[in-house]
Amino acid sequence: DDHSTKSNPPARRRDRILRVVGWALFVPACLAMLVLGAAVLYARSGAGRERIRRLAVAQAQKNVPGLTIGAIGGDYVHDLFLRDVEVRDNQGQVAIHVDRLAARYRLWSLLHHTVFVDQLDVDGVRVAARPDPRGGLNLAHLTAPSTEPAHPAGKAQRSEERRVGKECRS
Repeated sequence: DDHSTKSNPPARRRDRILRVVGWALFVPACLAMLVLGAAVLYARSGAGRERIRRLAVAQAQKNVPGLTIGAIGGDYVHDLFLRDVEVRDNQGQVAIHVDRLAARYRLWSLLHHTVFVDQLDVDGVRVAARPDPRGGLNLAHLTAPSTEPAHPAGKAQRSEERRVGKECRS
């Protein structure tokens, strides 16, 4: 009784099916990894960083209309930094300026709908509070009105360490 696949047609057919299924799973997984790797490499290039900066600013300006970001950097997987972040008030005056904001985070926590920041560094903060023609201070009117709650249910936020850079002026 020979159990080799050479003389056993059902075993040869099973092996062939397993090979086809294996390749059918392996090739798309490899292609997905290649596309993801290419996207990360592009995002880390000068043109990619500029495109991400423009997209991020356009999205953020829906909530903070006077926001500008001079540059974006980091590896995007573990850390991100922003340079020359400004928020202008309704009169076009700089209300908040940050020379550099850097965050180290756990990207995989997003799979659980959680933002987990291990470290946040803020350097060169300048705040210019001025009377606003509508009453109060200009700082009270920097964000667009929102109809959504600040923290939707089920969205956990956690931080273990906070460090503010050397220069903080108001």
